[in-house]
Amino acid sequence: MQGTERKVSEEECSREIDGSNQGAVEARESFEELFERMRPRFRAITRRYRVPPGEAEDLVQEALLTLVAKSRTIRNPEAWLVATLQNRCLVYWRKVLRREEREVRPSAELEDEPRWEESLEAACSPDEPWLRLDLERALETLPEGMQELIRLRYEEGRTHREVAERLGYSRNSPSQLCTRALRRLRRYFESCQ
Repeated sequence: MQGTERKVSEEECSREIDGSNQGAVEARESFEELFERMRPRFRAITRRYRVPPGEAEDLVQEALLTLVAKSRTIRNPEAWLVATLQNRCLVYWRKVLRREEREVRPSAELEDEPRWEESLEAACSPDEPWLRLDLERALETLPEGMQELIRLRYEEGRTHREVAERLGYSRNSPSQLCTRALRRLRRYFESCQ
């Protein structure tokens, strides 16, 4: 069987290479035509989504590169490019908003600092024991988990992160549960007046 292998001549190789190069050249020309035809549409889409010009160029290039990679599976390249570019514009703004949210938010340590320390210290002061008693009664109206959360957060002065680790919650849960618990306590005290 080894002797039956057909040897390919240099001439056949060069013809094959020339043929594939010709196909690549034709594909490149049709791609450039598509780009030139779609350029005004790309500008209109990125302007409508208010993407800055430098970022808009990047988004268009990403969409075009994805088209090249998936060209064999895409039936209508123009419609696909429009939809893809619109999606990339949306993703761009989502990333920008997330980045801004991270920059605007205070650091985790500042966010986790107890806010009501002074008022709780005043409530626990020996000069006003009745205030401590009222607070204990109010805490008893809360479910046990919320009671523990409030005690850890405000009596012991632990951060949300520490409370989450100690009670086995996700990182954001203590913040939300504290808000609910404080709302319940506020309603309790308002009903007592």
